[in-house]
Amino acid sequence: MVIVPNENAFQGLVQGFKYLKRSPHITSLIIILAFSSLLVIPYTSLLPAVARELFQGNERTFSWFESAAGLGAMIGAINMARLKSGENLRYRILFAAFFMGVALVLLAYAHYLPSALFFTGAVSFSMMMQNSSINTYIQTHAMPAYRARAMSYYVMAFQGIFPIGSLITGAIAEILGIKNTLYIMGGCGILIALGFYIYLRLHIQRRLFKFNFR
Repeated sequence: MVIVPNENAFQGLVQGFKYLKRSPHITSLIIILAFSSLLVIPYTSLLPAVARELFQGNERTFSWFESAAGLGAMIGAINMARLKSGENLRYRILFAAFFMGVALVLLAYAHYLPSALFFTGAVSFSMMMQNSSINTYIQTHAMPAYRARAMSYYVMAFQGIFPIGSLITGAIAEILGIKNTLYIMGGCGILIALGFYIYLRLHIQRRLFKFNFR
């Protein structure tokens, strides 16, 4: 059992960073969350503009988008509660990140309100699946002595990066328009999933190489 001495907040962050350097799988998930929080998840800040500009709606239309997003997140949470022990969370994260990007692209393409509401729910469903799976993976795979420190980086990657992402998203939408911004965000989500897929493939190849040369 590893015992970590009492330390201040800065020392805890330093120790957590050193632990993450020794735990590439946990680090890769925190990186995914950070990029998602910067480039994909802030789509929620565009929903009022989506309701008003893309569908000529009002406050009621925006409430439908909010309800669709909440419903999707709730279904995602229920699906996480049904998670079976031993399931490979990293592949669940991979598919959730990919479908979040695809759903955003489809939301940008949607011409009818019902389809846009459906894709909004799909984005929130995928977001809940991704973030909850990352949280669960860290909680179950981090060393107990460093679990809180790893979770602090999870919180920073999610809640700390999200406001910056919202600011960038708003600036891009002001220049390129709502629809083009959604396309860009969806494309970024797909690229994030592709990058994680390449990482997983390289990890599998390294494991096979080590196994063959034992």
